[in-house]
Amino acid sequence: MQGLPHALLLVGLGERERLDRLACERGFAQAAKLLRGGEFPSVAALPALENDLSEMIGPVVDGFVLGSYSWSKYLGEDARKKAQPVTKVSIVAEGTPEEVEGQLEFSKAAAAATNVARELANAPGADLPPPV
Repeated sequence: MQGLPHALLLVGLGERERLDRLACERGFAQAAKLLRGGEFPSVAALPALENDLSEMIGPVVDGFVLGSYSWSKYLGEDARKKAQPVTKVSIVAEGTPEEVEGQLEFSKAAAAATNVARELANAPGADLPPPV
């Protein structure tokens, strides 16, 4: 059965009445953390919210990018392998290619900027000397 997934991960997001963007983002972040290690380099995600495109794509991208973050600069080789994130996330969503691409790029940029701030906050002062 080639092409079929060899695992299925279901993440609970809580009660439907209380389901919002933040709950979805946290769920996808938890999934990203659970899938670290390189065994699952590619995953597909089904958005939980059915509102507008930003509500569908944003939490998936934010959750996976933010949940994949790991401060690994001083980790050994084994620890780095365990922290290896998912490298490809396919999102199943409706919308025109232009709309989807625009929202995807916006969400990726916002989450990546957050991870840059994390890198700066985690780095020892001696590693970030001011430019001369």
